[in-house]
Amino acid sequence: MQYTDIVWVKNLLGGSTIEMEGTVGATAVKKGDILIAGATAEVLIPMIAVDTVVVGVATNDAAVGGTVNYTPAFPWNVFAIRTATATPYDDSADKFTCCDVVDFTSGAMEINPEDGTASDVLLYGLADGETDDTADNVALCIFTETPWSAEWKN
Repeated sequence: MQYTDIVWVKNLLGGSTIEMEGTVGATAVKKGDILIAGATAEVLIPMIAVDTVVVGVATNDAAVGGTVNYTPAFPWNVFAIRTATATPYDDSADKFTCCDVVDFTSGAMEINPEDGTASDVLLYGLADGETDDTADNVALCIFTETPWSAEWKN
């Protein structure tokens, strides 16, 4: 299995992407966690519920008060995200639809292609090396609610 964490895969504009850093808020962060703003705009914590603004994806583990590096959830950054066991990504049904993050376990966050209540994630396709419509497969995704998404939605 090529993808064990949520990772940046490609930039739809071409080339690479930047990495940013922030301070961890009240909850420690693990590599691959989807990050949101904490109690103040200066700190980041792992995503804890749907329908929140995603700042990026952590590229390292970091303790409370520590520094976390992350790939920003720019609308042109594509990430590989594991699907929940019972709801695999099916390219014929799920491509270019929106779904929710359903598992907020630090270091093991997952999406459910069949649940689009909050539409946190746009499904872009099946990740390289993954088997279509198979339990725990990995989909390519773009986050829909980010600090930058208001700029491209209008």
